[in-house]
Amino acid sequence: MLTDLRFTLRSLAKAPGFVLVALFTLALGIGVNATMFSIVNAVLLRGLPYERPEELVAVNLSNPTEGWLRGDLSMEEFNELAAGATTLEGLFSMQSGTFNVSGGELAPERFTGTWMTGSGLQTIGAQPRIGRWWTAEEELASASPVVVISETLWQTRFGAAPDVVGQTLRVNGEVATVIGVTQSKFDFPDSTDLWMPRRYSRTDEERDTRYLNVVGRLRPGVTIEQARGEMEVLFAGWAANHAEMYDALAIRVVPLKEDFIGDNTARMLGVMMTCVTMVLLIACTNVANLLLVRGSARAKELAVRTALGAARGRTVRLLLMESLVLALGGAALGLPLAQVLLDAFDRAMALSGETQPAWMTWEIDGMVLLYVAGVAVVTCVLAGLLPALRLSTTNLVTFLNDASRGSTGAKGGRLTRVLVVGEVALSCVLLVMSGLMIHSVIKSADIPLGYDPDGIMSARIGLPEAQYTDEPGRIAFFEKLLRNVQERPEVTAAALSTRLPTWDGSGSVVLEDSPLAGGEVQPRAGSGYVSRDWFATLGVQLVDGRDFMDTDTAERDPVALVNLKAAETFWPGESAIGKRLKLGHTDDLTDAPWVTVVGVTPSVYQGDFEDPLEPQVYLAMTQGDARYYSLLLRTTTGDASTAAAIMREEVRRIDPDLPIYWVQPLQQHIDQAQFFGQLFAWIFGIFGGVALVLAAVGIYGVMAYSVSQRVPEIGVRVALGANPRSIMGLVLRQGGRQLGIGLVVGLGLSFFAAQMLQGFLYQVEPTDPPAFGATVIVLLTAGAFACAVPAWRALRVSPMEALRGD
Repeated sequence: MLTDLRFTLRSLAKAPGFVLVALFTLALGIGVNATMFSIVNAVLLRGLPYERPEELVAVNLSNPTEGWLRGDLSMEEFNELAAGATTLEGLFSMQSGTFNVSGGELAPERFTGTWMTGSGLQTIGAQPRIGRWWTAEEELASASPVVVISETLWQTRFGAAPDVVGQTLRVNGEVATVIGVTQSKFDFPDSTDLWMPRRYSRTDEERDTRYLNVVGRLRPGVTIEQARGEMEVLFAGWAANHAEMYDALAIRVVPLKEDFIGDNTARMLGVMMTCVTMVLLIACTNVANLLLVRGSARAKELAVRTALGAARGRTVRLLLMESLVLALGGAALGLPLAQVLLDAFDRAMALSGETQPAWMTWEIDGMVLLYVAGVAVVTCVLAGLLPALRLSTTNLVTFLNDASRGSTGAKGGRLTRVLVVGEVALSCVLLVMSGLMIHSVIKSADIPLGYDPDGIMSARIGLPEAQYTDEPGRIAFFEKLLRNVQERPEVTAAALSTRLPTWDGSGSVVLEDSPLAGGEVQPRAGSGYVSRDWFATLGVQLVDGRDFMDTDTAERDPVALVNLKAAETFWPGESAIGKRLKLGHTDDLTDAPWVTVVGVTPSVYQGDFEDPLEPQVYLAMTQGDARYYSLLLRTTTGDASTAAAIMREEVRRIDPDLPIYWVQPLQQHIDQAQFFGQLFAWIFGIFGGVALVLAAVGIYGVMAYSVSQRVPEIGVRVALGANPRSIMGLVLRQGGRQLGIGLVVGLGLSFFAAQMLQGFLYQVEPTDPPAFGATVIVLLTAGAFACAVPAWRALRVSPMEALRGD
């Protein structure tokens, strides 16, 4: 083995050009594979950093008919599950949100926090760094508030003071005592900075008021199928007692990791792993072709070895050693490339404004190294076995017969051409998928917003429930805030809304006097509360009717604005002014008042750039109850820092302990909403670009080798009077046949492969003609260039040199 290794290293040292091309090819293939696997490992494969994470399960509701799978449970439903479940232990519920934190000399801040019932932190096996978790008594409604904080909050608010336990914070308007600090990397459920027991005191809450995530641990010896069966029995009892409430709903029990990640993320990562595997196959095909070409040049050496008695197995082992050295070298170069790509991905995630859990880190750990080692072995076999078996059959008689005909083996040439066809086909698939994603991003970026985000600053304000307990008080706060902001001389426009324009979501609508009223399927529309001048702040003028007015108070009949899409959909050919509707499901709205449409707005785009334009209903802020609003602000200077300072000053004038958060230009929200589509398009673009380069290199390599083998033939043709055009056509026809066959096969495969992207495309079909057409053009262009260089070299063949060489 060592003898073979030394011989292989000496042999490769004599062919630096071949080694560089092979290492470059494998480094690209293995590098992108290691990058993608690192991401998949972090998101899907690496276990959650909790005690026995495989036993943790999530329990939630789903509605398959409406397409959502992760619905929350109500407190009443959770209590019944906790009382009736025998297959689960430590069952707890939680609700995540943003918490106002103030106290001391530091300015108020907003942190992500979680309320929990039961022994949630103990169930997942967490251990505090300092202090303790709360007790059952501290969950009672009459108990004094307590809080467990993260290491980050401990450092920022308390300067990492060792005596933090016993100190207090003002959390959502209540003074809470700090009882513990979590470990440095502890993060549950997601980017959380503080945890509080749910001191539940509501007795009048409806059964279908759902806002809780439920988690438990499988009891020893219990499988998830058994737990799922028990939950389905309990759910059947609910459905029997409350048939209308649970119509079309189902209960769902899944591993906690699966619930964290979501089906769409897992599907997208699966598609991307499939793509990088195709990149690796293309790289292996390229190297296999290179090895065949190199082996053909060594045919005499291998034939002599065989003639001297070398066994076929000995020759195969020698050739595989060459492949193994190249694969290991490609892996060694691919790992630094993977690290560079992971660093770029990490920076891109940071720029997106999105936060991922602390345990979700992209790194080259032991699992990734093991994967790369496995990839290197597979690469060695894929790239080296076929050439080794093909070349190990060479014997001296065959070599001499081929040499006498000026050839080194027609079978080897056919094999290289077949491999090139495979390369082109796989590259075609990747380029089509890249084209689909890029076209989808272009489509979403071209969505007409219907408003001008330039110069608009936004911030979010949330009123603590414990401090702002009644609806009139909450409405009065936001009215006063808006009035104070609008009176500032630097402000040209300001308004409030419960939803930013980049937030999606819709619900059922009950219509009066509409062609859609009373149908089997209720129409749907997005909805939210807005203040007067909301559309004026966005630079939008109403199409019909009026804006909200000061007289639209809670004591008056409720009114609404609808967008043009809603007006045309719900009341086609009629004026929407004066029409009435209710928001919600028919069965829930018996006593709900009708809402009258008083104005029609242009169809301003509302959503995260994944869904088409939908009907929207805008309710009057002064007639509704909401604790969270986004403030939009335009100033005379358009300066973001000035607008942010105005927002903070005016909020603190009313409540010094109330922070504002998500302070950023509206355009930044739009960029963030489009980020992930653009990121996936970039990733697919990289895959397609790498595949294109490798395919072009493969075509060039085979054509260059073919021309070198046909030098005597070309020399004879030139000597007999062949013109340059015929010589060029001779070479290009050969490359064109491989390219054409590869394109036909690739387009056929692409038609089926593109279906995997069905759920990730915006206004683009998997059979999108521009994506397929662009792929054909790009591959034909790259193939033409790859064939043109060897063809040009063929024109320079001198008849005398060719015949002398023969």
